[in-house]
Amino acid sequence: MALTQDTLATLIARANAHVPVRRFGVREANLAKVVADGIETDLTNVPTSALAGADTTTVGVGKLQLVAVATYNFATQGGAVGTVSLGVTLPANALISQVTTEVITAPTSTGSTGTIRLALPVAGNLTTALTANGAGTSSTSTAGPLPVKAVTAQALSVTIATNPILSGSLRYYVSYFLSV
Repeated sequence: MALTQDTLATLIARANAHVPVRRFGVREANLAKVVADGIETDLTNVPTSALAGADTTTVGVGKLQLVAVATYNFATQGGAVGTVSLGVTLPANALISQVTTEVITAPTSTGSTGTIRLALPVAGNLTTALTANGAGTSSTSTAGPLPVKAVTAQALSVTIATNPILSGSLRYYVSYFLSV
């Protein structure tokens, strides 16, 4: 049974009234309990284990925002000018809504003018260039208007420009939905 706004409201009402949930599957009953208990009212933040098997391919309730996490680390990936794959691939039809950059270790570069930016091979740059000058700040940064859609499966990479990176580590959190 597909979970709709009406069935969710019914499940919550039944859970609040301590009426046994009959005609609904276990997953729907557990979701209603999670929401009814006030543990979480925003379905985008419900743990994926509570929504096991949730539909991500059609419209309606149960659309999960997913997060891909990728790390760039100079110590293991080097810092030469060019493109460095991060080993994380977004699925086809990923609709990217936000990118957050976490500075784990402030990057440095020759002359403090090297830059790093997160990119997809087809969709292009996802963040503005971060100057590798030793400044350690975390920021939400995007390049151009979002959302950006990755029509095909695409691997996240960083583009290093201007001068080589000498040290540093960054973690990227790429929030996306699977487009219909």
